[in-house]
Amino acid sequence: MIEKDESGRQKNTSIESNHIGAPELAIAWGGPLSDEPALGALTVPGYLFEVCERFSDHEALVFSSAAGTTRWSYADVLKEAEAIAGALIAAGVNRDTRVGILMTNRPQLVAAAFGCAMAGGI
Repeated sequence: MIEKDESGRQKNTSIESNHIGAPELAIAWGGPLSDEPALGALTVPGYLFEVCERFSDHEALVFSSAAGTTRWSYADVLKEAEAIAGALIAAGVNRDTRVGILMTNRPQLVAAAFGCAMAGGI
């Protein structure tokens, strides 16, 4: 949507509302970014959902340790992330709640990051 200010200059309307009143990101001179062809998911959880739709059974993570090798598919990452998101929401995490993740390098770290984003935490 292109608007003009009182002097006739174009305004930058980079945030617009969608049909339910929620704000949408938009490019500087055009519609919402979600309308752009081949742009893909605009959120971290949206990215995971999109990848799972296409590559659900493909290998996403491989973690080797003294205990052996752990392999997770994209579906496994999504399942774990949803479980973590549910736990965070039950603990009171919602949009813009700050969440810290203190963990060593392991598959659960990836699931925790996605789960935090799904719950709305930052």
